[in-house]
Amino acid sequence: MTYRVIKVIKGIPYIYEQESYRKDGKVRTRCRYLGRADSPTHQVNTTSLSISEIDHLPESSAKIEVHKLVMSDMFVRFLAGQSGVNIFPVAILPARARETIGISTKVVFLSQETLQKQQTKHSDIETKHYQTLQGLLDKGDIVHDREKHIIVYFHDLCWWTAVIKGTRNGEAYLQSYHRSNAEHVQRIKKRGAAKPPSC
Repeated sequence: MTYRVIKVIKGIPYIYEQESYRKDGKVRTRCRYLGRADSPTHQVNTTSLSISEIDHLPESSAKIEVHKLVMSDMFVRFLAGQSGVNIFPVAILPARARETIGISTKVVFLSQETLQKQQTKHSDIETKHYQTLQGLLDKGDIVHDREKHIIVYFHDLCWWTAVIKGTRNGEAYLQSYHRSNAEHVQRIKKRGAAKPPSC
């Protein structure tokens, strides 16, 4: 799993590309320096499209635009509570998930309220994990948990689960996102028939 992180050292933001892999039964990380985040050469571009415009794009194009957002320093500021916004788009809900949850909206939002709960209950979830949430939604199995709620689970070095909630006005929100274990996943499977990703 490869992802980018921004590290602030003595007030200067730097971009690193990191890769997690397993060796001898242990999770290890390779780190490669890319440059200063405030350099025009390395700065991650954000989208110029509105959320409504992103939502009306084909799914593959919408994923590209949201990926730009979660890789931006604007998202890092959101996670730190310094962006001045209450919600932020973090992924695109695949068609099979939208069908299961009963909504047509593609964009998945993370609210500051949920973020604060995440930081309290799952403080090990970092920027890099939110940046790879899309992979979980694309590759994971889906269980319809209760009305307008789905649980997505996937194994990537360890088990991961995400809960997505659909609102009455058709929006999708990330409710929970954290590491899991085989026992918890077995309990999830018992709640309903899993819907695997399309081949």
